[in-house]
Amino acid sequence: MHINRNHAPMDLPYHSTMVDYKTRLTEAMKYANVSVSALAAAIGVSYQAVSKAVDGTTNSLSAYNNSKAADFLCVDARWLATGEGSMELKRQEEAHMVPLVPWESLSTWKGVSEWQSRPEGNEFTIVPISCSNETFCVIAQGDSMVAPHGSMQSYRPGSHLYFDPLRDNGKPSDGAPILAKLIGSDEVTFKIYKQEGARRWLAPLNPQHEPIRNSFTVMGILIGQWTN
Repeated sequence: MHINRNHAPMDLPYHSTMVDYKTRLTEAMKYANVSVSALAAAIGVSYQAVSKAVDGTTNSLSAYNNSKAADFLCVDARWLATGEGSMELKRQEEAHMVPLVPWESLSTWKGVSEWQSRPEGNEFTIVPISCSNETFCVIAQGDSMVAPHGSMQSYRPGSHLYFDPLRDNGKPSDGAPILAKLIGSDEVTFKIYKQEGARRWLAPLNPQHEPIRNSFTVMGILIGQWTN
């Protein structure tokens, strides 16, 4: 079982003395199974900015973007920046229980506090990455977020998806995977958040599905995927 933090494997006790930044960044992206485009979208920079850091055209990401990249890749920021210490985080200190919410219950989801106040029959699961106390988990359904090409990030039915409503202050960046509830409907959907000016819509990864242009509210931003 591994966590893919768009996204990071779980079971790799790894230490490194890699001297150049591009090698550490490449190893961290491989560790997290993250593409250049996915990392660029996650930290809010261009594809070219990450690509140049990966191929060594630039020496490194900025300190700020290095920190954001390390958080997204779930590796130690000091290791990524300098090569000192260990790549992996101390996950046992971070792991805690979060609600495992059935898909059919998402339309009436009112947050973690209510779930915890009525624990009878409710399920919980471990989240092995750093997150807020409002994080919850759902199990992916359908094939709208299954990418047509194996080289692209994909979210297959049955994988555990972790959403944090407080990530980025609840304001996803263009290209972020989110859980959204359609306004005026009980429908909840997992899609890619798209924004162009004042226009917002939801895009699938599978081209056989149509974009959703209805109004919606953001229930949470994806922070991790855990697959068997």
